Formats: sequence, C-alpha cells, structure tokens
Amino acid sequence: MKKIYIVEFPSNLGLKEPQPNKEPGVKHLPEWLKKHDLYNSLNPESIL
Repeated sequence: MKKIYIVEFPSNLGLKEPQPNKEPGVKHLPEWLKKHDLYNSLNPESIL
C-alpha cells in the first residue's frame, strides 16, 4: 500500500468571497476533516 501524506494548507487564496467582506471558511477545513474522522480513516504516514 502507498504511504499517504496530508498537507494542511487552509488558505483562502484564489477563492471568491461568499458575500461582500465575508471570508471563505477554508481555514476551518482541517479541523472539520479531523472532527469527521477523515484523517483516521486514511491513516496517513504524516500530517504536514
């Protein structure tokens, strides 16, 4: 089986604002993925 590496890069760069002066919620994505057990399911070699 190939090793899996997760690279967390919660950046809004290049994303449109959902509403004027409202930041996209990408910065919360790593926390959400952990909360919903994606990281445990993938069993990564490393999280960067």
